[in-house]
Amino acid sequence: SRTVQLLTLLGVFAAGCGTLTESAGGSAPAPETRTRARAVAKAWDGSPAAEAWRKGYYPMADTVQLPEDAFHDEADKEAYTSQNFVLRGDLPDTPRTDGKVRWQGGGALTLPLMSAREAYGTLDRNSAPAPRLTVTGAELGETTLATSRGPATVPARLFTLEGHDTPLKRVAVQ
Repeated sequence: SRTVQLLTLLGVFAAGCGTLTESAGGSAPAPETRTRARAVAKAWDGSPAAEAWRKGYYPMADTVQLPEDAFHDEADKEAYTSQNFVLRGDLPDTPRTDGKVRWQGGGALTLPLMSAREAYGTLDRNSAPAPRLTVTGAELGETTLATSRGPATVPARLFTLEGHDTPLKRVAVQ
């Protein structure tokens, strides 16, 4: 199957890299390691875990996307990396609902939608008096995100940041 072929190829690649490792004082992968890799790949195919992986939603990129003009200065960058935000506006109160993830290659999945307050809570985890990014509002929108099944359009909370022309996007499905 395709998984077995891929893992075998990775094993061959690792074995080829073993000659580099050996020249650097390391050792090549043992034959039993390659045998074990093949056995694991074979067990993966058709397993419940593989089925869940193929049908599920697994982001392969950051679920927070910065505004186009990202950081105006070091203070903005420090505020973002330290997760220091302040809310100076209203967040919409929306009833708990579901959102739809749609893959560009076809297929969709309905998942619970995160409220604006929940999404904001994932961003603001610091209350230090240090530099902060100011959120003035939020709305529900969409963004494109790399996932285990390819690019997908996903619901996102679009947070308006004071002094920024484009929103900070936070994927809003769980």
